[in-house]
Amino acid sequence: MITTYKDEPEKSIKTRFSQSGVKQEETVFYGNKINIHAPYNILNRRVRTWYASGQIKRQMYFKEGMRNGQLIAYGQNGVIRRNEYYSHDSVVIGKCYDSLGREVPYFPREVMAIFPGGEVALKNFIATHIQFPLLSRKAGIEGTVNAQFTIMEDSTVSDIKILKTPANDMAAEVIRVIRFMPRWIPGKNEGVVVPMYYVLPVVFSLH
Repeated sequence: MITTYKDEPEKSIKTRFSQSGVKQEETVFYGNKINIHAPYNILNRRVRTWYASGQIKRQMYFKEGMRNGQLIAYGQNGVIRRNEYYSHDSVVIGKCYDSLGREVPYFPREVMAIFPGGEVALKNFIATHIQFPLLSRKAGIEGTVNAQFTIMEDSTVSDIKILKTPANDMAAEVIRVIRFMPRWIPGKNEGVVVPMYYVLPVVFSLH
């Protein structure tokens, strides 16, 4: 990727291009810099993205780090597919359209993958099935294992990675339990089922 910067009074522009020179993303940062170490004010910005064809894909605004103002998303044919107005990171008004521009019932832009029964059910599942590894228990080792995995379009769990662990046997135990999980309700983006990753912290405590 090739990134360029352009500075103007109280405004900086960051543009990202593909290797072939096609513009992929442009971010305009507004307002004074947060501190002398920051190249721009990351909290207030307008972000535009483009398809590989050059057709604009999405435009959104952020204020004080939260989505604020209008978000417009386009299909690859240039037709508006989503028109939302945000206040403090929440949708106030939203409309959705089909590929021909006809209004359809509104649906969220992104729906996260969900464990059957929700977060409470996930915590109960972990608490019921996780076992404290004997070697770590005898050694007095405790702590948190952070695991990342992907919920696929078919609801299965894949690509399990350990991001942090106090001990290898704890990591192995967390992987075992994740592989034993039931199928999740997959996530969606723009109404289409897509893979989504999830980070799961599992605490091993001797107390």
